[in-house]
Amino acid sequence: MGNTRVDYIDGVRGVSALMVVIYHFYWEALPAVSDIRSLWTASLMNGPLCVALFFILSGDSISIGFLKRGSYPTLVKSFLKRYFRLTFLIVICSFLVFFLMASHLTFNVHAGKLLHSTWVETLLDFEPSLLSTLQFSLGAVYTWDSPKIYNPFLWTMQYELLGSFFVIALLFCKNFITSSYKYAIAFAVIFFLSGNYIYLFFIGMLLAMARNDGFLVALENKIGNVKSILILTALIILNGYLLLRYSAKISGVGLLISSPLIVLCIYTSSTLKGFFSSRACIFLGKISYPLYMFHFIILITVFSYFTTHVEWAHTYMYSFSAACVLLSILLSMGVEKLELYFLVYLNKFVSSDLEVNNTPLVNSTLRQDVEESKP
Repeated sequence: MGNTRVDYIDGVRGVSALMVVIYHFYWEALPAVSDIRSLWTASLMNGPLCVALFFILSGDSISIGFLKRGSYPTLVKSFLKRYFRLTFLIVICSFLVFFLMASHLTFNVHAGKLLHSTWVETLLDFEPSLLSTLQFSLGAVYTWDSPKIYNPFLWTMQYELLGSFFVIALLFCKNFITSSYKYAIAFAVIFFLSGNYIYLFFIGMLLAMARNDGFLVALENKIGNVKSILILTALIILNGYLLLRYSAKISGVGLLISSPLIVLCIYTSSTLKGFFSSRACIFLGKISYPLYMFHFIILITVFSYFTTHVEWAHTYMYSFSAACVLLSILLSMGVEKLELYFLVYLNKFVSSDLEVNNTPLVNSTLRQDVEESKP
């Protein structure tokens, strides 16, 4: 069974996660006490755009394994494991937030007032309880209908879970329909017209099929490396301008349209694929899920406490925010180890009655499946 990993996908995911973290610590937390917001920072730390890239990459990475292996047991495994893969860290993070709130170790309210940031101040604006923590982490995080949100950054999970299931379902039908491209395009159009992020999962699936069928290589040869980089740069600056000057609704439409083109530019540039396949980017890709989730812990504790209690932290906010980004990475490295252990056991559990290509899964394959499990 060959390796189905595509390194630059992990790299793009990792860099995008880092940009979301920087977006929250700088763009969202500091605008009232600094001149952080400009066209260049909007272009470089565009968190909403990076989230859109996440969804495309998820649809792509989910599809790769099946398209290369053609194994329905593998697809069934992906379906069975998806909820548990996503939920494990959500449970840990949510209960950690509950413990911090119950122990009065969250300081975002005072920090938000000092920074004149309503966004920071209104995080966790409720009384915590064990029951609501359990309800949020096991179910409400996927429906987003709970008045008690223990991590507001997890609004993406409702799309991550449902979008994954849609892609898996269409992949399962791939060999029984005349043209999977037509169906994927049809679903993408339907969800795009409804303004739903699930549209991006089908874009990712289409890109995976295009790669598998050799279309991306042909397009790369036709467009050329330089054109891909120039188009990518223009699209990033355009989205930065929309983020800076227009409402979330208008900039949201812009990123829905442009994010597939941005990913396509990366996929058709040897230079960009090489960059995102570098060791640093791959490292960020490995910790991308815990980094995206657990930097919220640093924001409501370390960042908020030092902002309100330590004068130099407020005086040197840019440097202190950078330190909090680094601390988030370090925390995520530890969490990723815990996640890895869980995913190995989850793979063993699901594989106990399932064999891929009639061959029992071995440790190397388990490790590969674990890597493919990352959202």
